[in-house]
Amino acid sequence: MHEEYCSHFRPEAASAAWEELEPRALARLLAEELRQEAVEGFVDVGSGLGKLVVLAAAITPATCWGIELSPVRAAEARRAWAQLQSEADAALPWTRRVRLLQGSCLKDLPAEALEASHFLFTMRRVGKLPRGTRQVSERFLDLLQQCAAKERVLLSVGKRLEPRDGLEHVDACFLRAEWSDEEDVLIHRYILSR
Repeated sequence: MHEEYCSHFRPEAASAAWEELEPRALARLLAEELRQEAVEGFVDVGSGLGKLVVLAAAITPATCWGIELSPVRAAEARRAWAQLQSEADAALPWTRRVRLLQGSCLKDLPAEALEASHFLFTMRRVGKLPRGTRQVSERFLDLLQQCAAKERVLLSVGKRLEPRDGLEHVDACFLRAEWSDEEDVLIHRYILSR
């Protein structure tokens, strides 16, 4: 299965521009999350080729969602996932828990995804915005807080989130980045409450 995964989710296509994490590093992080608390849903915001969504579904009992704004990358993710499914044992229960979507995290995620317990923020910050305009990540946190009935774990790749009521920075760790054997990326862990 590992060979099929690598052939369809091409590690050599990873780049620093997309801030892609090395899958084994994310697996260790998710295993640690499972030791601390149940993963009741996982959403990768800015999921790119979807490989971390597939990995999360394979190692957690949760339905795992990926949402990617880029139509090209989202189409490639769905193509790779369909190919992997055709070569894998489709009877494996985790294969039915992968959801790959193209669109905006602000309007295209279904209610079920918004109720997930864990969110991975791999989306990039936009540089200087017009006055009064907020980052997409800030508006997405507003949305999560509006529909939150429980605390959520947020993992932010490479950047700290803006301070706000109900957002607690818990810790940070370094994970191996897929685009370099010599570079790690800082992952910030937060708890978001209403």
